[in-house]
Parts: sequence; structure tokens; C-alpha cells
Amino acid sequence: MDYLLLSDVPDNIVCSWSLNPDIIIDNEEHLTPNLTRRLNAARSVADKGIKVGFHLHPMVIHKGWQQNYQALIKKVIDQFHTDEVVFVSFGSLTFPKPVIKKIRSYGIQSKIHQMQMVSNPEGKMTYPDNTKEQLFRHAYDSFKSWHDKVFFYLCM
Repeated sequence: MDYLLLSDVPDNIVCSWSLNPDIIIDNEEHLTPNLTRRLNAARSVADKGIKVGFHLHPMVIHKGWQQNYQALIKKVIDQFHTDEVVFVSFGSLTFPKPVIKKIRSYGIQSKIHQMQMVSNPEGKMTYPDNTKEQLFRHAYDSFKSWHDKVFFYLCM
């Protein structure tokens, strides 16, 4: 059997993971790996010399969100070196209006329909701009030691 060698992986390949605090993963991202499993998978890839990226998306306002995102970001900073990470993106909870009906029709337990949301110019539901600014500013400031070393951007 032939195995893929590290030298066979092109330099332009990046593997990325969506990250959220475990409270969001456990309660809103049903049937997905927890934060530890996601970070371990990313660590395994980075250990093979493949660049990684992280999406803090969708960021979700919840009780204790500042502390929970701060702890998540600390784990990322503690487990990865900036030379291994190509990008970090931030995005908020955003979805087309019919998604709420789908969530309800499937009987999925979610607090999404209890959150303050507004319609954006594309007709999708999202947080008000000031809420998104708080989320993104807090996350970006928490990555201060990575500024100018990793590419940060806003997604959606």
C-alpha cells in the first residue's frame, strides 16, 4: 500500500477547523466533535508540517461568552505556534430566515430562536452590528500575541 508522504503535500494546502467553546458545541453543534478533539486533529496535522487555520465561526453570544472565548483562544495560542497557523477568521451567527423554521420542524433543541437578531442587507438573520463588533473585537484582542504574525479576517 502506498502512503502519502509529507513531501507529497503541496505547500498551498491548508486544513482548517471551526472552533467554539464546548458550551456552544455541546448545546448547538449537535453530533460534532468537541473542542478538544478538533484541536487534537489540528495539532496532528500541524505536526506533519501541514499549515492550519481556525474559524471562530459562528461566534455565539451566551452567558459567559467573553470568558469562554478567552479560554478557547488561550488553548489555541498554547497549542500552536504562529508559524503553523495561516489564518484565523471571525464570523457571527448568520442564517437565512427559513432556517429557523427548519430547526423547529426537526425538533432540534436550540436557543437560536431566542437571540436578538436583525435582518442584514442580504435578508439573512444575524446579530446587530454593535454585537458583532463586540464579539470580533474581544476575539481579536485576545489573540494580541499573534497580531502581525497570522492573517486575521472577518468571514461573512
